[in-house]
Amino acid sequence: MIRPKKHFPSTQAVPPSLQALQQQPVAPIDLSYGDKGHAHFTQSGRGNLGGTTSVLRSKVRPARFYVTGYQTDPDGLHSVFIACLDASGKLDTTFNGSGMFKFTTETTDRYLNATGVVEDVTGNLLVTVELFGETTSHLWKLIAKGEPDPGFGQGKGYIDTRALFGADLMLDKVACHQEGLVATAARYEAGDSNAVVVALDSNGRRDPQFGENGLLALSDLIPEGSQHSLEGIAVISPTAGMQRIVICTYVKSDSGWYSVTSGLSLTGRLDDKFGEVGHHWSDEGIINSGFTVEDSSQRITLYGQHYSVDDDRSQPTIYRLDYAGEPAREFNQGQVVRFLVDGGWAYIEETEGGLMGYGGFFTFNMAVRYQSDGQLDTRFVSPHGYGQFGAFSQEDGFYTAENSVVVDTVNQRMVVSGEDVQQGYRLPCLLALSLKTASVVRHD
Repeated sequence: MIRPKKHFPSTQAVPPSLQALQQQPVAPIDLSYGDKGHAHFTQSGRGNLGGTTSVLRSKVRPARFYVTGYQTDPDGLHSVFIACLDASGKLDTTFNGSGMFKFTTETTDRYLNATGVVEDVTGNLLVTVELFGETTSHLWKLIAKGEPDPGFGQGKGYIDTRALFGADLMLDKVACHQEGLVATAARYEAGDSNAVVVALDSNGRRDPQFGENGLLALSDLIPEGSQHSLEGIAVISPTAGMQRIVICTYVKSDSGWYSVTSGLSLTGRLDDKFGEVGHHWSDEGIINSGFTVEDSSQRITLYGQHYSVDDDRSQPTIYRLDYAGEPAREFNQGQVVRFLVDGGWAYIEETEGGLMGYGGFFTFNMAVRYQSDGQLDTRFVSPHGYGQFGAFSQEDGFYTAENSVVVDTVNQRMVVSGEDVQQGYRLPCLLALSLKTASVVRHD
């Protein structure tokens, strides 16, 4: 199940018939993972309500998989957590003694959800946490043992964006670089919100060299736009040269809506060698859900949908740029790759020379695999290259929407973060899809 983005133009989308949807090929579940392909790691049973928001595989400790999310028990006790799982979907108790760190037990603040996690080069974790009814965020730093870093946030292990910046800031995506971190955020002023990028040093202090004392407004960076929505941020490390920041912004201009990919220095200055004077503008109507980067190939993969005003329809899209901000010619000759079923891609990443991920299609989710040239990899769910997974809308089963995935090449599976919905409960859950070409088993 996919939730429409708040700026999604269509209000009259008409999905295909249920019969047509159920005729899609089915992606196989890896039954060797967790419990018949599903990893549950919180209290189960009727009355428990929760879900996951992201999954991340550690690059420093590849056997670890970090999962963010929340759960409320039958008595109303609300927990916001990051869990550490092993490759089989079980809690890794070398992390905080239990395999889980609960932010709600560390402070009296009322937390709503942990929305994402990134890892720095030494294996420390940065986790963004939402608060109930507040236009501020907490950014926690945990060491690899699963404990708060006392050197971050003046000894607390976290920073409060409102207290640090003196403004109402809600963080979204975070990326680490060699000198600190950067994050996308929404700044709330006078009943309105504006997209900004914030920058901190490694100790959680404002980076005075970045923008205006750690803040960079997108309206200054892309003045051609009247509305801006940040869809992602990453740090790239070219084989030659300094690290750079890449952001993707959904922009409304006089001529329409565009996704703009921009290159920045670590001080927030536009890199005029990236794209055309610092930017790459998409075709009109492209709505990117986000993007991923891969230093080994020096490629940026942007995924989402193309919305047609005339037809009031959305078609899933992928295109790739090189680290210079130019179209990657080996991928569909530098052109956008469009999918044959209406919907949108939610998360795509590079793996084993190709691309793997999933998207939402009104009432169900579908996994997809592409070759490096932009053609469907028909070894996956042969001979299609794509397949439906999880529950159909209104049914019991696994759901996800715009959450991240991990492609575990060693075990030949794609792990998707989401929630398991059953009669009387909703649990945080990971689902593993098999990438083995001989797999044909599928149950939910």
